[in-house]
Amino acid sequence: MLTPPGTAKNLTLEMALARRAIREDIPVLAICRGIQVLAVALGGTLLQDIPDHRGAGNPTVLHDVNVKAGSLLARILGRERVEQVTSSHHQAVAGPPESLEVTARSDDGVIEAMEAPQKRFLVAVQWHPERMPDRPEQQALFSSFVRAAGG
Repeated sequence: MLTPPGTAKNLTLEMALARRAIREDIPVLAICRGIQVLAVALGGTLLQDIPDHRGAGNPTVLHDVNVKAGSLLARILGRERVEQVTSSHHQAVAGPPESLEVTARSDDGVIEAMEAPQKRFLVAVQWHPERMPDRPEQQALFSSFVRAAGG
């Protein structure tokens, strides 16, 4: 039986899977909770509540993201600023693990992306690219991941 998202049993499994994927250099594209699980699994910490990144009544907030020049993420997206990404989280990475590089932040300083340049493909984003199917730069994230996975 599967446990609901957020339970301790589920989180333990998710962190074990994240560590194994990294250890075995399996391509990873982590989204929203995925960046948080990845950070904690590798020794990072979380901000417990960031109310400005989720709306009251409407759980989705739109905000802009600044991407680090020269990062894999910048090359994938083809830009260093992404406007109006969808966000609906109340937690975010506070202290990134040493093994991951912060590659994007929102205007208020919240970590929005991390990657591991030494790995074949490890990109983690806090926003929801799957909720923006009409945006070519967001689709590029999935295409790059599929190529890295050999598909």
